[in-house]
Amino acid sequence: MCGRRRTEKPKRRAAQAVRWDGHEPLGLGTEITLMMTEHGMVAPAVGGSFLTQFDDVLAAAAPELTGHARAADTGRRRWLCLPA
Repeated sequence: MCGRRRTEKPKRRAAQAVRWDGHEPLGLGTEITLMMTEHGMVAPAVGGSFLTQFDDVLAAAAPELTGHARAADTGRRRWLCLPA
């Protein structure tokens, strides 16, 4: 081993972020899927859009806003929540 360098790279440790309450953080898509499952909602298999289900999602997430907000597509892969 004289004069030889180590050829293996050191292994990286995957750091896991843990919230203060002990749960691992979840992505937005995962959170929405969990919420939809809890409320018995199913995502359409083909051809569906968030805009077509906005009223159902809003009623599940914030019932006090039902009838007071609507979604609008900006055409730039963004949605706006506007007053109804």
